[in-house]
Amino acid sequence: MSGHTPGPWRARCSFSLDFDFSVVADSLKKTHVLRLTTNDDPTELAIGKANSDLIAAAPELLNELRAFEQLITGFSRDNGNNILGRPFRLE
Repeated sequence: MSGHTPGPWRARCSFSLDFDFSVVADSLKKTHVLRLTTNDDPTELAIGKANSDLIAAAPELLNELRAFEQLITGFSRDNGNNILGRPFRLE
Protein backbone atom coordinates (compact mmCIF):
# COMPACT_ATOMS: atom_id res chain seq x y z
CA MET A 1 0.00 0.00 0.00
CA SER A 2 1.31 3.44 -0.80
CA GLY A 3 1.50 6.09 1.87
CA HIS A 4 -1.12 8.72 2.42
CA THR A 5 -1.25 12.15 3.97
CA PRO A 6 -1.38 11.64 7.74
CA GLY A 7 -4.60 12.59 9.52
CA PRO A 8 -6.54 14.10 11.01
CA TRP A 9 -8.31 15.50 7.99
CA ARG A 10 -11.07 18.10 8.19
CA ALA A 11 -13.83 19.02 5.77
CA ARG A 12 -14.31 22.73 5.11
CA CYS A 13 -16.90 24.65 3.11
CA SER A 14 -16.41 27.97 1.35
CA PHE A 15 -19.12 29.84 -0.47
CA SER A 16 -17.32 33.13 -1.14
CA LEU A 17 -16.77 32.99 -4.91
CA ASP A 18 -17.44 29.34 -5.75
CA PHE A 19 -19.22 26.57 -3.94
CA ASP A 20 -16.13 24.76 -2.67
CA PHE A 21 -15.74 21.80 -0.37
CA SER A 22 -12.20 21.09 0.77
CA VAL A 23 -10.55 18.39 2.81
CA VAL A 24 -7.42 19.60 4.57
CA ALA A 25 -4.75 17.79 6.56
CA ASP A 26 -3.96 19.59 9.80
CA SER A 27 -0.79 17.50 10.18
CA LEU A 28 0.80 19.18 7.14
CA LYS A 29 -0.02 22.83 7.82
CA LYS A 30 -3.51 22.57 6.36
CA THR A 31 -2.43 20.93 3.10
CA HIS A 32 -5.37 20.36 0.75
CA VAL A 33 -6.10 16.68 0.29
CA LEU A 34 -9.09 17.36 -1.95
CA ARG A 35 -11.07 20.25 -3.38
CA LEU A 36 -14.56 19.83 -4.84
CA THR A 37 -16.38 22.62 -6.64
CA THR A 38 -20.09 22.44 -7.34
CA ASN A 39 -22.93 24.66 -8.41
CA ASP A 40 -25.59 26.20 -6.18
CA ASP A 41 -28.14 23.41 -6.70
CA PRO A 42 -29.24 22.23 -3.21
CA THR A 43 -28.88 18.55 -4.15
CA GLU A 44 -25.36 19.11 -5.51
CA LEU A 45 -24.41 21.05 -2.37
CA ALA A 46 -25.66 18.22 -0.13
CA ILE A 47 -23.72 15.64 -2.17
CA GLY A 48 -20.56 17.77 -2.08
CA LYS A 49 -20.79 18.12 1.69
CA ALA A 50 -21.46 14.40 2.21
CA ASN A 51 -18.54 13.43 -0.04
CA SER A 52 -16.11 15.80 1.67
CA ASP A 53 -17.20 14.57 5.13
CA LEU A 54 -16.69 10.95 4.08
CA ILE A 55 -13.26 11.61 2.55
CA ALA A 56 -12.20 13.60 5.64
CA ALA A 57 -12.97 10.51 7.76
CA ALA A 58 -10.65 8.26 5.68
CA PRO A 59 -7.63 8.27 8.07
CA GLU A 60 -9.85 7.42 11.05
CA LEU A 61 -11.64 4.70 9.06
CA LEU A 62 -8.28 3.21 8.08
CA ASN A 63 -7.19 3.09 11.73
CA GLU A 64 -10.44 1.35 12.68
CA LEU A 65 -9.99 -1.19 9.88
CA ARG A 66 -6.46 -1.92 11.06
CA ALA A 67 -7.74 -2.49 14.60
CA PHE A 68 -10.43 -4.80 13.22
CA GLU A 69 -7.80 -6.69 11.25
CA GLN A 70 -5.82 -7.34 14.44
CA LEU A 71 -8.96 -8.38 16.30
CA ILE A 72 -10.22 -10.79 13.64
CA THR A 73 -6.75 -12.26 13.04
CA GLY A 74 -6.33 -12.88 16.78
CA PHE A 75 -9.79 -14.43 17.05
CA SER A 76 -9.11 -16.78 14.14
CA ARG A 77 -5.77 -17.84 15.58
CA ASP A 78 -7.10 -18.33 19.13
CA ASN A 79 -10.10 -20.44 18.10
CA GLY A 80 -8.59 -22.34 15.20
CA ASN A 81 -11.35 -20.92 13.02
CA ASN A 82 -11.30 -18.71 10.02
CA ILE A 83 -14.66 -17.01 10.36
CA LEU A 84 -14.37 -15.26 7.02
CA GLY A 85 -13.59 -18.46 5.10
CA ARG A 86 -10.29 -16.98 4.02
CA PRO A 87 -7.38 -15.09 5.58
CA PHE A 88 -8.29 -11.49 6.36
CA ARG A 89 -5.68 -8.87 5.46
CA LEU A 90 -5.83 -5.23 4.52
CA GLU A 91 -3.83 -4.57 1.39
